[in-house]
Amino acid sequence: MRDNGYSPRISVLIPTYKEKDSISSTLETVSRELQATGNLSYEIIVLDDHSCDGTVEEALRYAEKCDGKIRVAEFSTRMGKGGSLRNGLRLARGQIVVFLDADLPVEVGRIAEMVRLFERGYGLVVAKRVYLEGGSYGLSRRVLSLGFNGLVRAFFRTGVSDHQVGFKAIRIDIANRLIDQVRTDGFFFDAELIVQVKRMGVRVKVLDVLWRDRRMPGDSRIPPMRALITMLADLVALRVSFVNGKRLIKLREDYAGVLRDLTNGVTVKATRLYFSTRNRRFLRLLSKIYFLVLFGRTD
Repeated sequence: MRDNGYSPRISVLIPTYKEKDSISSTLETVSRELQATGNLSYEIIVLDDHSCDGTVEEALRYAEKCDGKIRVAEFSTRMGKGGSLRNGLRLARGQIVVFLDADLPVEVGRIAEMVRLFERGYGLVVAKRVYLEGGSYGLSRRVLSLGFNGLVRAFFRTGVSDHQVGFKAIRIDIANRLIDQVRTDGFFFDAELIVQVKRMGVRVKVLDVLWRDRRMPGDSRIPPMRALITMLADLVALRVSFVNGKRLIKLREDYAGVLRDLTNGVTVKATRLYFSTRNRRFLRLLSKIYFLVLFGRTD
């Protein structure tokens, strides 16, 4: 989606869910750090996953002060992190798209370094977490993460050690090709994005970043075991759909409400992707089960 003739160098996509208390400070920090680069044109797009807690209103209040560089969009139904980012790509106008977690566990200033790597021919830059103390990312979550990342490397030979990190950048032309390829709407999105990009033969660069989880224990929006179960299910599903580098199971797109850009009135169709089957009732049943496990609810 291109509008108003503005074509920034980068689009920063920030998926949010119930971030009312922190979204203003997040947007202030990201805006300040990007302005400090001096010559890096940008837009920031908040992609709210049907929070219904005031996150959207807080983001809009801050966006009014920022001369159109911050846009706020909301989904009409719950999509999941992956679904938010995949559909949010349709709103991006930048040459490079940056995915950034709302709790800002990294130094936003590293975005400028990411952009310079694209000038050297890379198509995807993925952060690798170097942990700082504090936050909710304790020993048990790190062990689960190491095990999961080991399985992804074993199944797909990505050469990437950290597939779940919520800080990465991708060229817009590559991202647009992936909109109809990355099936996962949950937390496996980050890993599947890397897998699909590697399958395309795109050059991938891993960038070490200092990482501090700013959420305290118990603040996580999704219980770790629920997220792990759905990610393992997505991992197995993705693996059995490919043999010798070829997709054996086709994908089907299904309507999933709309994404409304509240700052300029643009509305686009939101979709989910499923492994193809003629039985749409079966698709919807699988979707409800998946979201029930992940979120504890189906909407």
